[in-house]
Amino acid sequence: MRKLRVYALLSIVFFCLLFLHLWVDEARGTARIYRPNADGDALNWDGVYPTSPTTHYDKVDDAGVGDGDATYVYKGTFPPNGIPIELYHVTDPGAGELNDSTINYVRVYSRMRCVGGTTGGTEYVYINGWSSSYWGDPGHTYSGDCDEFSYVQYYTQWNVNPETGVAWTKSDITNLQIGTGKTNGNYTLRDTQVYLYVDFSPPSTGKNSNLLKRQQRK
Repeated sequence: MRKLRVYALLSIVFFCLLFLHLWVDEARGTARIYRPNADGDALNWDGVYPTSPTTHYDKVDDAGVGDGDATYVYKGTFPPNGIPIELYHVTDPGAGELNDSTINYVRVYSRMRCVGGTTGGTEYVYINGWSSSYWGDPGHTYSGDCDEFSYVQYYTQWNVNPETGVAWTKSDITNLQIGTGKTNGNYTLRDTQVYLYVDFSPPSTGKNSNLLKRQQRK
């Protein structure tokens, strides 16, 4: 029990530091966070809590460290013939956001926990904006009785658009859907938060930019 308390405390500290890092990057103007704002093309999990309204995206659009079991989508046991996924549209970049910027990478973050069950499985994040979905690296893998686990956050990073194989563009971000999936296992997985994190380098401004423009005109 003492080890579990220490683990829980260390997890809280780690996620607070991670959230602080993301917040600093966003405040500096070199990153943006885009949250779900509508249900996407796939809603293959079992249900939502609370059950009203019946939409899914609003159960995972929390800011900060999420609201835990107050709102979530969930998926229980399913036949081992595929990975059921949830997809959500996200807010579009504003008119002045990401214009002429270099998008360094995108990440999809998710915060989940498992409840009950005696056989494990793995959670994944997904992106979709084309004819295919692309799943990320295996996230947290649960094994055995998972009632003891609290919510765990993880992410996958894509340095380039996996559909085109080249750098991300603003139009890619505008068309993107994000979500999560779950592999087989006789446990229930709850997802309380999903969001898109975009790291970018803004266009050069100031003296160096003006000097470059004058040189280019010569």
